[in-house]
Amino acid sequence: IYKIDAFWLDKNKIDRSTLNPKQISLYSTASGTLPQDLKISRPQDLEEIPIYFEGEQDNKWDANDSFIFWGNSPHKIRFDFQQKIWVQELHAYSDSSFYFMRLDDPAAKRIVEEKATPGDSKTMDYAWSIFHYEPETYNLIQSGRQWVGDAFYGTNNKTVQYSLADYKLGMNSKLGGRFYSSSTQEGLFTFDVIGNTIGNLKIPAISGGRYDNKANFQDLNIWLAPQLKENLWSWTINYKNTTGTGYLDYLSLQYPRIFNAKHDNPLYLLPNTKDSSFSISMLNANAATQIWLRNGTNNWSKIINYSSALKLNVKPESQLLLFDSQKAISPAFIKLLANQNINKEIGYELLIISSPALKEAANALAKYKSSSQNIATKVVDTEQIYHEYSGGKQDVTAIRDFIYRQYKHPNSALKYVILLGDASIDYKGKSVVSTDIEKNCFVPTYQSIESFQPLLSYSSDDYFGLLNPEEGDWLEGEKTNKKTLQVAIGRIPAKNPSEANFFVNKLTAYIESKKNTRFKPEVLAWVADDGDANIHIQDAEDFSNLMIKDAHDVSIKKLYLDQFEQEMMGGMYTSKKAKDALLSLFNSEADFIHFIGHGSESGWTDEKILTNNDLVGLKNLQHLPFLLTATCQFGRFDDPNQLSGAEISLMSTKGGAIGLISTTRPVFQSSNYLFGQSFYKNLIDHKTEVKYRVGDLFKETKNSSQTGVINRNISLLGDPTLELPWTGQAITIKTDTITPGSSKFFEGQLLTKTPTNINAQIRANLYSPPTKKKTLGTKTNSYEYFAEGDLIWTSTIQMTGAGFSVSQKSIPNSNGPLIGKIIGQLNTGEKINGFKSIPVVISNNVTVDTKPPSITVMEPESNKFQTMNSSFELKIRIEDDHSLRWKNDQNEFAELIVNDTLKIKLSDYFIPDLNFPQKGTFTYPFKNLKIGTYFFKVNCWDGSNNPQKLFFEIKVINSEASRLEWVVFPNPMSKRLQFKAIGQIPWDIYQYDLSIFNVLGQQILIKKGNVTYFSNVDFELSIDWTEEELAKLIGESVFKLELLPSKNNETILISGKITTLK
Repeated sequence: IYKIDAFWLDKNKIDRSTLNPKQISLYSTASGTLPQDLKISRPQDLEEIPIYFEGEQDNKWDANDSFIFWGNSPHKIRFDFQQKIWVQELHAYSDSSFYFMRLDDPAAKRIVEEKATPGDSKTMDYAWSIFHYEPETYNLIQSGRQWVGDAFYGTNNKTVQYSLADYKLGMNSKLGGRFYSSSTQEGLFTFDVIGNTIGNLKIPAISGGRYDNKANFQDLNIWLAPQLKENLWSWTINYKNTTGTGYLDYLSLQYPRIFNAKHDNPLYLLPNTKDSSFSISMLNANAATQIWLRNGTNNWSKIINYSSALKLNVKPESQLLLFDSQKAISPAFIKLLANQNINKEIGYELLIISSPALKEAANALAKYKSSSQNIATKVVDTEQIYHEYSGGKQDVTAIRDFIYRQYKHPNSALKYVILLGDASIDYKGKSVVSTDIEKNCFVPTYQSIESFQPLLSYSSDDYFGLLNPEEGDWLEGEKTNKKTLQVAIGRIPAKNPSEANFFVNKLTAYIESKKNTRFKPEVLAWVADDGDANIHIQDAEDFSNLMIKDAHDVSIKKLYLDQFEQEMMGGMYTSKKAKDALLSLFNSEADFIHFIGHGSESGWTDEKILTNNDLVGLKNLQHLPFLLTATCQFGRFDDPNQLSGAEISLMSTKGGAIGLISTTRPVFQSSNYLFGQSFYKNLIDHKTEVKYRVGDLFKETKNSSQTGVINRNISLLGDPTLELPWTGQAITIKTDTITPGSSKFFEGQLLTKTPTNINAQIRANLYSPPTKKKTLGTKTNSYEYFAEGDLIWTSTIQMTGAGFSVSQKSIPNSNGPLIGKIIGQLNTGEKINGFKSIPVVISNNVTVDTKPPSITVMEPESNKFQTMNSSFELKIRIEDDHSLRWKNDQNEFAELIVNDTLKIKLSDYFIPDLNFPQKGTFTYPFKNLKIGTYFFKVNCWDGSNNPQKLFFEIKVINSEASRLEWVVFPNPMSKRLQFKAIGQIPWDIYQYDLSIFNVLGQQILIKKGNVTYFSNVDFELSIDWTEEELAKLIGESVFKLELLPSKNNETILISGKITTLK
């Protein structure tokens, strides 16, 4: 029983002079976890809880006025009609209940008073009481929502002691429990209970296999007669095993308790199993004793005018209270809440659900989506959902129910959901590893009930997207019913506000960078592990062949571990060359990377060609690939004890990845293959749908590749509304043959647009035929495969009407067939794609050409070569009279080579002049070079293989930070001083140290703090002064500001003079 009185209101600064007690009401929801099955009814909002008010008659809350109410535990107590006993079920997600007090309810509910019916002479003097112990201490596989309690090691024993006041002697009690053993030997639990015999529990051994069951259990169910000593019952649990650990899951004791008003607020559980009428007698009831009855599942009522014997007419599951209201306890005050109705706004495509701590970032993302991408977006935080759907208690089903209600609204346009916040298997915050800030940022994910079998346990955000009424139950086990997603769910696993804000900026910068840059094919890369009879390579071949076969304009790269030499180190294979090649994919070469093979949370392959340390070291913010990782647990985001590779790459402030489809638990090659097949089939089927987004592809792939619970372990980390770069309007290549050097035309036509109002430049590319390659066969047989051909010719073309046409004169002689790929973007923003394999007819009338192409450095100007800053853009002009060739007859590439180590293909960064493919500009951005001299070499050829080379050197003398222009204002200043950098500094969290010196060089003030810079706008730092500080700053002073980065960025130091106004 809880009480809210004048003292409580005053203590929590609630002005009771403004309150009318008759308008005070209380709201909450029932105990227990919400039902998963959508067919089971549930409250649609908070429910009012009747309260008992003392002193409300005068419409004022006086000093002695108060109300009382029964506060339900979040853990549900119910009557089990099969076993005919009372049981308690723990709430899966919360150990606290919450109540909402309304201050202006015009029709507040009160506890109803009922006059007592005098009892018969034959009375019942007891009811049942429950002691339930379930500490939830260990999660044995760090997965699932079942936790076990006290641990027993070796030959441990534990003493259990119950205080059983008012025990009804002569009656037995029901003792239930569950015991686990995690051992490769049989586990044995024995029980020493005076006056009772309890049989031993023998628990079968586990196999000890990596992916086998981690514990077995046996249940204890027995009626017994406790032997009490001064109301105490003590007994012992013994565990015997030499190789493993035993665990107590729970103990639950139901015992007969005499009705006694002397003790504080016991909950009496009446024993009737059907509608019944009987009389009860009570000990120590007096004028101060209140009797409350909950008849069945109805609200509580107060029984008045009772005597020592009381007749009850009750339903099953009825409960009784005997208490003195003066002994009621006070609830904890949390905060004042504004009114809300999160169901009001409808018609949006994207729903962002964030933790309250990350709502600022959520609102910033929503604003960008709505204003810049025309995706109507709504933001709701988890606390708002819990308040409205689960009475303030954390509950994953409350989130699902809210999404369901939004989706089922007649005017709903909901397609995508972003969960902004990290998650944890530790719903109740028991972990000491996670900080309070991190816990406040969690948006929970669904954990399976299965918590002991690694291959059948899972976590999944899919649960929030299962919105058909028949699908909410989500049965488990090896054979499960298929469930389909109705909306696409993506998660951004931010652990703190800085991470969330940074990722929003990282995402928006990425999206902006993709606008109007459709001049290179998107590069899809497949990375395959070795071993296992080459099955991973075979899978990669199957997937890449699907893309090649179905006419996509993408560029294909293959990185197979067995392509590269491997070395033995410490008894294990490694491959530096494979690692370097993979990191190049991240840094510049691939827009999409699909890894197939063995892995874990900490990296890819047993050879460690990608580790978490590699991901931490990436500095590729200007080139962020999207990842699909078919490997065990790389995408895990709910383990508080470690960061997964997916979390590191997605949330990296220096680069990493822009999104991932990844696995959160162990998976199989077979299920990964089915997912991959479905992924590429859906991609191909929707390649001309410009509004088909990452979330659509993920959702449909999940729905069409279900393999029991394994499919549930694949999650989308990132933005589900991200555009797919390889979808777009289809353009057909009409040319049937290529005749290099001829006056014929290479031409095509847009299929789905009429010629009016077409305004677009496109890029036409021709590639040589695929070349056959072979793996080394280091651990298995070598494997033959085809690699994509090299770029032969590229041209920038202005479309005329809905078509294009360009002369074949500038196409160099090449063996065919050539692969033609067309890419571009219409003025409406729609992308253009085209693809065709075209035979080559070699012409005998090729013009004899002996003049090589010309190479000229355009930027920087040559007079600045010796005085360069660390970041600059290199522009090289390449021209020929007839044609350019990007690879010569000796298979050498046209390249820019820096210091004989860094090699950059010219074709990757060459932009041909409009309608003149033989002329153009190579542009490459160098970032944050170290101070020193750099030697550059450029080599290329024309269509007749005439070579040209250029050598030059550039000297870097200034760092990036030192060349920034800083503005310090206002100067003279008064109460605020601002620092602004004109130009960008690296994104980071900086610690600032500001020191102020007088004209004598004496330090007079120090200011320290942190400032977060994750933006594309100029850096700004504002310092506010107190009156006391301003008094020290009168006149002229000297400042020194030092910005210390949290990462491996350069420390920034600036200084100058400031004047303070009097």
